Amino acid sequence: MNFTLTRFKYGTNETVGRLVNDTRGLIFWTIENPWLDNAPNISCIPEGLYYLERYNSPSHGADTWQFINVPNRTFCQIHVANYASDVSGCIGLGSQVMSGMDGVSNSRDAMNLFTDMTADLHSLKMTINSGVTK
Repeated sequence: MNFTLTRFKYGTNETVGRLVNDTRGLIFWTIENPWLDNAPNISCIPEGLYYLERYNSPSHGADTWQFINVPNRTFCQIHVANYASDVSGCIGLGSQVMSGMDGVSNSRDAMNLFTDMTADLHSLKMTINSGVTK
């Protein structure tokens, strides 16, 4: 299953984007740390093509999706988060962008939907880029 994350706000304190499933058309909103030159645990993930596998995360639980090929980084995951302060180099999912575009809302519900739609998969592919969202 393929996903595309298009970032449309690179802020001082956060990065906001839209995650779309290429086949089902489902949309999630994302919150990440700001771009800080790919510094581990404090920067958003660099743009590019990535593969994800399930990981038994001590912090986020079994079957957490983890990026396996981020240059010079480890343990970049997708998990529940409403604000950039809730992630450490990971991606948080939400069902809406907050009005100030400083976070996402309904993160747990969005993660539950994402988990359900990927329940039968062992791996994912995700393209991360920047651009304008419709």
